[in-house]
Amino acid sequence: MKLEIHTKEIITNASEAKLYNALIEATNIAGATVYQTGKHSFYPAGFTAFVILGESHSSLHYFYEDQSVFVELAISSRKYINVDKFFVELERLIQ
Repeated sequence: MKLEIHTKEIITNASEAKLYNALIEATNIAGATVYQTGKHSFYPAGFTAFVILGESHSSLHYFYEDQSVFVELAISSRKYINVDKFFVELERLIQ
């Protein structure tokens, strides 16, 4: 079984709460099995959020100074996870 890593950078000024909730919801919509979620805020701004999956993980890194988010979906499972749907829904949810 190999590890697939999918990434995308998104320009946004969405709030930390909106980004965190969108990451969790998009992960669920894509068909992944969510085990645990978490986040860490950085001073003075920015944060990292993660979702531990039965299939691996998704993560989001928000860079306040650039108003950008770097998103990663890593999959190491035979279970089908809809990667395209994950990114489409994430972008929709943070608009």
